[in-house]
Amino acid sequence: MIAKAYRALVKPLFLQIARDVISRVVSAAPGSPPPHRFTFADAPANAERSPYPFMVDSQHDVLSQLCAKYLPSKRNHNYLPYYWLHFRDVRHSVRHMLEIAVQTDHSIRMWEEFFPAATIYGIDIEPNCKQFEGGRRRVFIGDQGDTAFLQLVADQIEAPLDIIIDDGSHGVSHQLATFEALFPRMSDHGIYVIARCDQFIGEVLFLSRATKNRDAVHRRAAGFCLPDTVDPRGPKGK
Repeated sequence: MIAKAYRALVKPLFLQIARDVISRVVSAAPGSPPPHRFTFADAPANAERSPYPFMVDSQHDVLSQLCAKYLPSKRNHNYLPYYWLHFRDVRHSVRHMLEIAVQTDHSIRMWEEFFPAATIYGIDIEPNCKQFEGGRRRVFIGDQGDTAFLQLVADQIEAPLDIIIDDGSHGVSHQLATFEALFPRMSDHGIYVIARCDQFIGEVLFLSRATKNRDAVHRRAAGFCLPDTVDPRGPKGK
């Protein structure tokens, strides 16, 4: 209850440094759930800021151009500049990419063109999403909250995943369980993205399995410049 009130009423009023301090206090308050501890052995003990110093040049942002072509729901948020920031240098080397939540074929078709050598996998709970398979696209129907299903999907892919995007239920329990189930199934240089962490006290993270670096979605990397049309305060809904 305390954490929920803080997120809704207090957190938006403070600068980031104050949010960090308050988050630690709120997390330690009676009734707050204990920190989640992952069980797999290679969970990084420490995390460092992303070292990438480059700026995002919107004129050469291929992903935003594809977004304008396929019109996924992501276009309503400020996700694309960050996806481009992290994915542009690996787009031709990615072989297996998984996105949780399909809904339409707009997003997986966009990824299919953006990653020209990759098989694009989607997970959705709605059976009608199976119709969006074709080309290099495969769709698995099941519940993100079912870890046995997630393990089955990883087994059927039969290859390490280079990129995982969790844009599913956005529930904390699902996000944590999904991360614990799928992060160990990634390639050595894999990138794991949680698209929204609305219920977390903290920030959304890009996680690199190889470098164990993190980069907060709602905090600009060094030298990172958002287009004028993007709201730097972050997404306001799906």
